Amino acid sequence: MPLPVITVGFVNCNRLSYLKSCVESFEHCSSYPKNLLQFVLVDNASTETGTSEYLDKKQKEGFTVFKKENRDPSNEFATGLNTILSIAEGDFLLPLQGDMQFVLKGPWLENYVKFMLENKEWVSCATLDAARRVTNLARTQCIMVGDSFVVDYAGSIIVGAGDVVYPRWILDRIGKWETNNGSHEGGDDSETKFLKKAYSDPVISKHTKMVYPVTPPAIAIYTDRRGTNARVRGNRRYGDYWEPKSNDGFSYYRVLDTKSTALSEIVANKAAIVVSIEELAQPVGWNAPLDECGNWLKNPIRPETAIASDFVELDHATAAVCSTCGDDDVEEWLKS
Repeated sequence: MPLPVITVGFVNCNRLSYLKSCVESFEHCSSYPKNLLQFVLVDNASTETGTSEYLDKKQKEGFTVFKKENRDPSNEFATGLNTILSIAEGDFLLPLQGDMQFVLKGPWLENYVKFMLENKEWVSCATLDAARRVTNLARTQCIMVGDSFVVDYAGSIIVGAGDVVYPRWILDRIGKWETNNGSHEGGDDSETKFLKKAYSDPVISKHTKMVYPVTPPAIAIYTDRRGTNARVRGNRRYGDYWEPKSNDGFSYYRVLDTKSTALSEIVANKAAIVVSIEELAQPVGWNAPLDECGNWLKNPIRPETAIASDFVELDHATAAVCSTCGDDDVEEWLKS
């Protein structure tokens, strides 16, 4: 069976360190034939130092790059996704939010494509990033489908904000993301409207399900000790934000070979039906945000309750370093 073309898209806004990690780790970890990969990168008017130069570099390497000149916080992510979709040449699409790192080196993407082609009549999408252990243990209606994927019959039928592998026919059927939104999240947003369209479609709602890999190939980047990443909301970036500490310049987490003994041991000792983030993540030069029981923290900062030290104004963001706490505080945490 010949391999199809895949479109890999990245959407970025003032999180250059995350974007570099996402892009460079994908290229480092994927063994998929380069001539069958179409790369698209959309930047939403970033002011962060070094962003324009990095975009130019990737364009010279063959990426299709879109530099948006103006911000539209409630709609720019959806517009970015639509930009990727509008020029996509692939039979499969990976539209990425640009805030996760790929950590499995090997033919994981080929395995996704093979599975999805063999089950193309019912797979709506396949997730990429590792979930928390508590989330995976709560999936009580999961069964294995094939050797490497799981379906949760009590779960959602699809993901509405990317960070998954979509078959092209699914996105063609649902249509573009809504760009007349009142907010980035909270109900009047593009993700909610995308899901409503999917659930109202008689074919998608009745005959498709999303699947989870037993061993996720990626991990969301968490640079805030409270259990979140630096998130852009409106004209502010919330949460601690710093460059990776690794020598390669892009790895927040250790990369594992798909055939390594270390990965085999992780899979063999997993607590749930799929590998969780606590088991897969091996931070490089910093400590994972875990509670006293070893569970990965999840505490996204809410704009409505954030205090001044929780955010930085994007108009003044000039460096990819921690923007919400002193350097001494970060170094103390990284060494602890």
